[in-house]
Amino acid sequence: LSPIDESTGIPLTTTFNWQEVQGAETYQIQISEDNAFATIVVDESDLMNNTMDYTFSEFDMPYYWRVRAINSTGESPWSEVWSFTTEMPLGLVDLGLTYNLKTYPNPANNSLFIEFNSPISKKANLRFFDSSGKLIFRNEVDIKPGQNLLEADLSHLPNGNYQFTIKIEDIDLSGKFIKIE
Repeated sequence: LSPIDESTGIPLTTTFNWQEVQGAETYQIQISEDNAFATIVVDESDLMNNTMDYTFSEFDMPYYWRVRAINSTGESPWSEVWSFTTEMPLGLVDLGLTYNLKTYPNPANNSLFIEFNSPISKKANLRFFDSSGKLIFRNEVDIKPGQNLLEADLSHLPNGNYQFTIKIEDIDLSGKFIKIE
């Protein structure tokens, strides 16, 4: 059974496993922010096996989970409620390493490539700022789990120093680059 009751440091992307129940046709799992299940964040039914992967968006957050078996005659009672807490956030410097953020070429001419890993699939905001901090470009991009490669067209920018940020949920990845002709 996992995550184990009262465990801490659980990765944002985690696998839930529970004991198979004889005669079960499907399973239902609920994950909540409270042990009374008043704030349910996941309610998945029709699970064909006794495992489910899920990606959480909140660091250092306590969650509670329970599961039950379902067949043509009805539903079993809910399992015991187990709790866990997701992992602590890393420092900003460590986030760049965790996401394996790379920017190339730098200095750049007409194109800049931004490569990074993401644990989640989400929409993200890509923003470019000039050396005075003025926002000069914003774009919404689709991020997928695993390696991502974004290409930015710099042909419209004058030579200079720039900074970019990629906002994924509550995470800001940032980097700097130089534009030259």
